[in-house]
Amino acid sequence: MSPSPWDGHEIPFAPLLVALSRQESHLLLDDGTYFSLDRPDLRTLRGLIEEAKALQDAPGGALRISRFQAGLWEELTSIGVIVRQAEAWRRQVAGLLAIDSAGAKEPPRTLQASLRPYQADGFRWLSFLWECQLGGILADDMGLGKTLQSLALICHAREANPALPPFLIVAPTSVVSNWAAEAARFAPSLRVAVVTDTLRRRGQTLAEIIDAADVVVTSYTLFRLDTEAYCAASWAGLVLDEAQTVKNHQSKAYY
Repeated sequence: MSPSPWDGHEIPFAPLLVALSRQESHLLLDDGTYFSLDRPDLRTLRGLIEEAKALQDAPGGALRISRFQAGLWEELTSIGVIVRQAEAWRRQVAGLLAIDSAGAKEPPRTLQASLRPYQADGFRWLSFLWECQLGGILADDMGLGKTLQSLALICHAREANPALPPFLIVAPTSVVSNWAAEAARFAPSLRVAVVTDTLRRRGQTLAEIIDAADVVVTSYTLFRLDTEAYCAASWAGLVLDEAQTVKNHQSKAYY
């Protein structure tokens, strides 16, 4: 994020944002100059900061303006606070503001299934998230094909770049085998490695598993036990099945 020029000074954005969020009257610049924050051209920014505060998940925590608050970013750009955005960031915000038309236009050829209209919408949403390196939630009701939509995304990603590292899928123990069965049925071109034991007891390194797989599926318990190995590996994407598991701060899988 680039600094913004005012009165011949380059004002770094991060300290400016912090000062405004704290309702401070002046900002001390690196050259020793006190820069007044009581300016008409900063009133809109103050208002946006207050709006962002109201949208925080954890009131009282660090101020963050998420890229998902795309309208706020558009306004920050319009008032000149963000003067040189990265191309990837502009694409992310543009996609979020036009989400109905974002993402892949057609299902991948390697997917052996006909997606229902709502499943096609979910696949396009996932493909947009993956292409823009964003996280997101696919919140369909049970039985509506979240597994199929996720497999469609993986097939799409591998069609776009066959050299990608594998996707990692972490799921409750009870449904790990279901992922393998669904992949064999709907995406037989994918090489799926199912990890049902710790790496030590399996007698195989994670690197060896990854070398022979397009998808690695394991359970939350095993992921937690071998978390250092999983976190050190390169992945094309991470799919968390029953993701509420990692949001419960009382669970051992919480992150």
